[in-house]
Amino acid sequence: MRRFGFSIALALAAVAPGCSSSPVNLTPGAAPSVNPSARPSAAPIMKPTAAPTVKPTETPIATPSAKPTATPKPTPSPDAKYKVLYSFEAGDYATEGVTAFNGSLYGTFGIESGGGGVYELNSSGAERVLETNVLPLGGLTVANGLIYGAGFNYPTFYGLFSITPSGKMNLVSDFNNFLGGPVGELVYVNGTFYGALGNESSGDLQEYGGAYEVTPSGTALPLYSFTGSPDGEYPMAGLLYLNGELYGTTSCYNAYYGNYDCSGTVFSLTTTGTETTLYRFKGGSDGLYPFASLVYLHGLLYGTTIEGGIANNGVVFAISPSGAEHVVYRFKNVPDGADPRGHLTVVGDELYGTTAGGGANGLGTIFSVTTDGVERVVHSFSAADGTQPASYLTYHGGILYGTTTAGGKNGAGTVFRREP
Repeated sequence: MRRFGFSIALALAAVAPGCSSSPVNLTPGAAPSVNPSARPSAAPIMKPTAAPTVKPTETPIATPSAKPTATPKPTPSPDAKYKVLYSFEAGDYATEGVTAFNGSLYGTFGIESGGGGVYELNSSGAERVLETNVLPLGGLTVANGLIYGAGFNYPTFYGLFSITPSGKMNLVSDFNNFLGGPVGELVYVNGTFYGALGNESSGDLQEYGGAYEVTPSGTALPLYSFTGSPDGEYPMAGLLYLNGELYGTTSCYNAYYGNYDCSGTVFSLTTTGTETTLYRFKGGSDGLYPFASLVYLHGLLYGTTIEGGIANNGVVFAISPSGAEHVVYRFKNVPDGADPRGHLTVVGDELYGTTAGGGANGLGTIFSVTTDGVERVVHSFSAADGTQPASYLTYHGGILYGTTTAGGKNGAGTVFRREP
């Protein structure tokens, strides 16, 4: 993938406290000023881990009949229903899952040396870079025939952008009155976009993160500010719109300034900004640190936590819209996986997801689980397949699509497909 010039450090500096908190219009504004006292971002940076190195077998001492032993190559997956569509180039990595639109897959990538962009894959896995002048934050959302996301283009803008399938990008709204970074996918409801912010410290959104909206006219407005207690802090995922309300999670996770009295929450939020905390995790068998957004199935909301449960391997949980929570499944690490980070995906009456670790090879899994808690390992990742999937699955045309952050041909991650 092509690269571009600005660095992540510059992009992060562009959103330090000190920016105007007034609503903004469609015209891109100047980059926010830099404040050296800005807190670190809530989201821990998950750098891709290189695939395990395959050590060559030593060549035997030459004899008249001896032949050198060939260097072993990564063994293709024995899973006939699994296929790698694309392997990222060394130095690039997937930042989120993929979105299906008009017969193609669209996703976002980062560059270890700084920056990132938006790419398209066709059904055969041929890749085309649509945009390299943006560092996307969160996933992509399709609305009105366009692809939307949030991100940086330092020093031009920080905000909501749209991009056509042909690759033409347009700034929809400046976020110069917001600080930190959007997380997760956007929700589009009746002309308005809703999203979450991971770590804020402006006059409108406090240091514990919040929720925002972008009106049909392109004005970005704060919707709610978390306070740390009792409502939680540091959302790490987007929102779910259901029956006129927004639902989401706060992770209560920050490597620098975490609220150690909080293990995560599930909340509801009206479109006018009234928040209700539905459930506060206890941090034990019920789960700890929800990093993913919620999905809806048969009257209940379902989600995951990255820790808690059995030996801190994470859980799948269910919660009613009124706040009654129960654990659906607790991960054991081997062979089922550990550390589920992406949101669940509904396929029929089952829930599908990924774990970033655990499984038969310790490199992550694709799993399914019924609402009664019957879990099945769909695929265990290996170095050749891609490793450490840290985002959601997309179900389209009877196929599951996803990304890994490492492994594959170049050790930089993959885009894959898998039949359920």
